[in-house]
Amino acid sequence: AIPEVHKFSGNMALAAADEGAVKTSDRSEVASTLGSRHIGSTSAASGVSAGPWLSSVSMDDAVGQVRFVFDKPIDDNLIYEAKNFMIMTPAGDLVRAQSMVEVTGNTILMNFDKNIVHAARGVVINDEAVADYQGQKSPARTIKI
Repeated sequence: AIPEVHKFSGNMALAAADEGAVKTSDRSEVASTLGSRHIGSTSAASGVSAGPWLSSVSMDDAVGQVRFVFDKPIDDNLIYEAKNFMIMTPAGDLVRAQSMVEVTGNTILMNFDKNIVHAARGVVINDEAVADYQGQKSPARTIKI
């Protein structure tokens, strides 16, 4: 069955789906993997870019912090918006970071609610969440936990 279609704001730029959220319509009925896609943008879909690429994360649910690790150093002279860093819950909801803690080398540390970090099933960053020292910006990315 096709899910109900909802109309969203033109400001929406990224959609994410939890693992198994959708099955193919062919006989295989293969379930989808956790992932994301750009919406209404002319930029390329997820892929390696010249900007910093989110390669992994580490989580500390005791203090509610997530360290986002990129493939190259990110500019520590910029202030990054917490709203561009999210955790995906088991229900598929995206919960934004509360605040930025620090930028160190190729990592950025963000504060979240401890319970959200503990329950995390994935992380998502928006397009242009961080930049390197040449001003090249990161693409949107989703990582399954």
